Amino acid sequence: MHICLSLDPSRLLRWHLWLAEALAEVPGNEVSCAFASGCRPLPLIFRLLLEIDRLVYGFRGKGAIDSVEAALRCLPPPPAGQVDVVIDLSGSESLPAARRVLTPVFNGAPGEIGVVAAWV
Repeated sequence: MHICLSLDPSRLLRWHLWLAEALAEVPGNEVSCAFASGCRPLPLIFRLLLEIDRLVYGFRGKGAIDSVEAALRCLPPPPAGQVDVVIDLSGSESLPAARRVLTPVFNGAPGEIGVVAAWV
């Protein structure tokens, strides 16, 4: 199965890489990445809240929302034609052609902004 992650280039986060790696581990899966043309970065206050949370709880590990731009940009682009599934993590209007499109929502909103809203 060919799976394409559609990502916002201003939000290339470690959990996206974890998702790509987990999907690629399944035999028969091929994972690619397409970048949205527009950017909707997370609000700066979100980064500040995350750092406060890390300080309060003493977290020192690799965080799910740490930026991992280089690793995600190394994923291959989607092949010409149609992929089996696009996982839309960008909220982009134009997605690669696919038989199915999955758009996860967090707290009823697409993208990480739903997580931020629930957290705040």
